[in-house]
Amino acid sequence: MIYYILPSLLWLSFCACKALPTATRLRLADYALALPLILLATLRGEVGADTATYLQNAQNIIWWGDRASSNEIGYELLVRAFALFTSDPRVVIALISLLAAILFFVMIHNWDQGHGTLFLLIVPVWFFDFTMNGLRMGIAFPLTVMAVLQLKKQRFVLFYVLAVAAICVQMTSSLLLLMLVVAQYGVRVSWRGMVGGVVIGAFMLYPAYCYFGDRILIKLFDYSVMSSPTSLSGVGPLVISALTWLLAIWICEKRHRYLGFGFLVAQLALFQMSSFTYAGLRFQEMALFAQLLAISSGMIWPITKMRFAAIALLCCLISAWSARNFIASRGDPSAYLPYHFVWERP
Repeated sequence: MIYYILPSLLWLSFCACKALPTATRLRLADYALALPLILLATLRGEVGADTATYLQNAQNIIWWGDRASSNEIGYELLVRAFALFTSDPRVVIALISLLAAILFFVMIHNWDQGHGTLFLLIVPVWFFDFTMNGLRMGIAFPLTVMAVLQLKKQRFVLFYVLAVAAICVQMTSSLLLLMLVVAQYGVRVSWRGMVGGVVIGAFMLYPAYCYFGDRILIKLFDYSVMSSPTSLSGVGPLVISALTWLLAIWICEKRHRYLGFGFLVAQLALFQMSSFTYAGLRFQEMALFAQLLAISSGMIWPITKMRFAAIALLCCLISAWSARNFIASRGDPSAYLPYHFVWERP
């Protein structure tokens, strides 16, 4: 665990100092302190729950040219692009992890405008998951976040390019896209904008559905044959969502406070879904991701010391929950421990 704890503490402690009312915003040079985290994800061996699967998948694509039916076309193209420089699947997966780590930091820096507060809430849960486990999410979700930011700047062409790229890498990004639009703007959308968005979205999503229809069915089938999670599997995201809502009442602007309750209601519905399918558990995590971005978007600045202390306390609770998942999963040994580098034998 020391390999995970020290780089995380270094970066989060620095972000905590930067988030104080008297501190300046993060600059490019400040991210040198994040390099240990980035290198930890990039130079790992077969560490992470899905790393072995990603390696096997890359081998099939690079060595034999096979197209896995579960692959989104965007992720497959990404693997083939890196394979132009190397035929070693381990190097390809390491490069994808590096890209995911860089996109992770670019995403948060742009979303909270360099304040550093959002890192305290997002890093403990999603950095290692995005860079060492669900690599498709690690690429697609930051692209989705940056697409919504382009929408805010009214750069519509770039918005659609990034949104389509994200969906091509991970199809569930289409759901995250809707959540993030709500997180950024609330539910106050003009009828003209809503109708225009539906029309344009229909023209884009219909051909995408025709192309990805078989893959969607395969994913639904994969979830249906999985053994059901335990009835308490989704308690963690639900509790964090409730605490985030309570925190939002205190530290967010009025127009964003009701969003926390809306996300909590969604969490309750998805919690019921997660009791019989892992898809619900994944959707819970996605909704929590969007909720934490929403609280950052609506935060009142400058932040007071008491409000910062509440955010730091939530950071500690999230870190404890993540550490528990790291140590063991459903009684099985953790896929993250022991940590070993790519040049070491597991």
